[in-house]
Amino acid sequence: GWMRRLSGTPGFRSAMRKSSGASDAMTAGHRNEIRIAENAVQLNCKVKGIGVPFNDPNKKGLTDIDVLLDYHGREVAIEAKYYPPTVKIPLDTVRADMRSLAEFRRRKQDGDVLPVFWISHKPNDPLVWRSIEKAAKQHDVQLIVGLPDEAIHLIPRLLER
Repeated sequence: GWMRRLSGTPGFRSAMRKSSGASDAMTAGHRNEIRIAENAVQLNCKVKGIGVPFNDPNKKGLTDIDVLLDYHGREVAIEAKYYPPTVKIPLDTVRADMRSLAEFRRRKQDGDVLPVFWISHKPNDPLVWRSIEKAAKQHDVQLIVGLPDEAIHLIPRLLER
């Protein structure tokens, strides 16, 4: 099954360990990353890593790309957030993550990286959603909304643009 397909993926074991952690929110977040990777494999993507370390000057140190995919030779860098629709989303964190995605793309010599901010559920608060859309546009980051099995098919569509 999928565990065998992902077992050699950098960061997979660590994400599995973290997905059974103490905090429910963090556990859900790590499970979400694993589910994105698992669904990407079914889409014939190569999963280059989960929690790929990346030195970001904007965050003044080490951060990570939650899921890094290779889809037919194009890299897809995903910042994945698992937020139920009623949760108060920390917009400062969202903006910082979008800046990191833009920086990751800028660092790649060929620049052929699709930066994606993937959120599990659209927030109930329309002002928060508008702020997320605005930040994505400002940093030229693609937005995906939905659970991995529902939304993974959007990756090839975004790459066609």
